[in-house]
Amino acid sequence: MRAGALTLLLAFVACCPAFAQGNPRVEVFGGYSYLSIDANDLGPRQSAVGWEASVSGNVNRWFAVEGSVAGYYKMP
Repeated sequence: MRAGALTLLLAFVACCPAFAQGNPRVEVFGGYSYLSIDANDLGPRQSAVGWEASVSGNVNRWFAVEGSVAGYYKMP
């Protein structure tokens, strides 16, 4: 019983610094990806490239609105 209570107490103490951080009003993300696909000898290896972008607005500490777009394309 004491070990479980101690573990729970340490878990709460470890997460408290995360709550102390400020939240930015707007967050922006951009990313690139490369994918190489091997379909178990069903054909030649395929390659694809892609991009991702998102913007989120933090309404308050607990709620945010996010918009995201992405595109992936097969390479010749």
